[in-house]
Amino acid sequence: MNTFLFKNFLRFALLVVLSLAGFFLIMLLTSKWGVGQPQVMYIFMAKCLSGLDSCRWDYTMGTFVWQHYPPLFPYFLAIIHWFGGPGPVDAARWLNATLFGINIFLVGFLIYRYTNAFWMTWAALLWMLVKIDNLYFYSEAMSEPLFMFLGLLWFVFLMNFLENKRSLFLWASAMSAALACLTRFAGVPFVLTGGIILLLENREGWPIGLKRAGVFSFAALLPMMTWMLVNVVITGHLTDRIIAFHPYLIADIKGCALLTNHLAVSISSVVLLIAGMMVAGWGIFKNRDAARVQGIPEIKIWFLGVLFIFSCLYLLSWGFVVGWMDGLAQSTRYFFPIEVFGLLFCLGSVHILFSVVREQNFLKFCFVFCLLIYLIAINVPGAFQWGMNRYHEGLFYDGKVWSQSAIIKEAQKISKTKLIYSNNVMALYSRLSLKAIPFPFKMDPLSFKPNSSYLKEMNRMKKDLSDLRGVVVYCSLMYQIPGQSTMEDIKKIIPLRNLVKVSDGEIDAWEKT
Repeated sequence: MNTFLFKNFLRFALLVVLSLAGFFLIMLLTSKWGVGQPQVMYIFMAKCLSGLDSCRWDYTMGTFVWQHYPPLFPYFLAIIHWFGGPGPVDAARWLNATLFGINIFLVGFLIYRYTNAFWMTWAALLWMLVKIDNLYFYSEAMSEPLFMFLGLLWFVFLMNFLENKRSLFLWASAMSAALACLTRFAGVPFVLTGGIILLLENREGWPIGLKRAGVFSFAALLPMMTWMLVNVVITGHLTDRIIAFHPYLIADIKGCALLTNHLAVSISSVVLLIAGMMVAGWGIFKNRDAARVQGIPEIKIWFLGVLFIFSCLYLLSWGFVVGWMDGLAQSTRYFFPIEVFGLLFCLGSVHILFSVVREQNFLKFCFVFCLLIYLIAINVPGAFQWGMNRYHEGLFYDGKVWSQSAIIKEAQKISKTKLIYSNNVMALYSRLSLKAIPFPFKMDPLSFKPNSSYLKEMNRMKKDLSDLRGVVVYCSLMYQIPGQSTMEDIKKIIPLRNLVKVSDGEIDAWEKT
């Protein structure tokens, strides 16, 4: 008994130590902390909620921010400030570093709790620490860390309910899913998965299963539905996102500015995890009779079932979002959760395979070898290079590139009351607290459909520059957002005279005729 307690204590201590290591790793990587696009949106919302900024942002940005992003993450940042904490920018850094440590602990806890395999716990924790997407998103003022934390809580509480049927865990799981939906729209698969699992787990009869699934789904979706209702009352729309089919062509994917090496690494990781899930699932199915003989605990089967159903629903939702709502959802943001839950499924499946297949040593060797190749060849080099670059160069708009930008130094001379149009409103707000209106879009950046109000927006820009003596700030450091007008497009329609021209941009005003 003492030996058992000592081993458990060592394992718990390992989780705590590696969780603290994760916290300090993110604090180290963000020592030159800065925010980028679209993180500035969250910071702007948090500043408005905490009273550090006015909620008005001329024309498009005012309604876009509040309708486009679910509000929980900026509310968290504002609450930290309300209770005497730092401002939203520093609060995001501390919050995400803390969540990285907590999420490492939760992943390790889940693996150890449902596999009882110490070496698998090591593998999961190592993966969490060196996975480049983990370092990337936990080093940003983004909602992914909070979303992942709530998703893991949803899973922990749902598994506890399936194990002992206490209603408290069911309500806690529903609340976690509700908060995840208020953090990101991608939280809906948590709700759908919970409802399906509660229907399938119907030992007490279908009426009880239907009742539980209905109550769970309603409770989990109610906060997001309430937020959308508020949007309807204020703006007349649920969100600013338009549901319209826009199939992707290979040319669109190749030409997308977001398809970087980072995204390619993320796609390869997801493909490998999906392949691992398929192979592990096939292995369990092939050895199902041996599993029955071995008497695998039912809760371990539910562990895999919940993860498998969620992964399928999440991938289906990603396909819907890319094809019908947000064409930019091909970025690594949407892949982030499936990698964590896919890893849990793979490790849980391999554990069951090892317990029912006789050739354990050979299987373990193959699995450990593949895992090391996956970690070392795909993640470690990229994570190390990315981490060193961020540590030395700084993050986003507070990095060396932007701090040395000539156009930013020139824009610093512009009055904060001046009306400004720019192709990079985020950099102006983040570095100089200047609120600018973005260049009009010829194509909707989310649906990639022609913008029917493009000429109207151009005429409005022309009127603002002529009547209100506004200026145009163009920054060449900013990559061209798909569908947004270029400086050449604007000059073809609006007569401009150059005020300042530097190496990385220019400032123009209305040319009096």
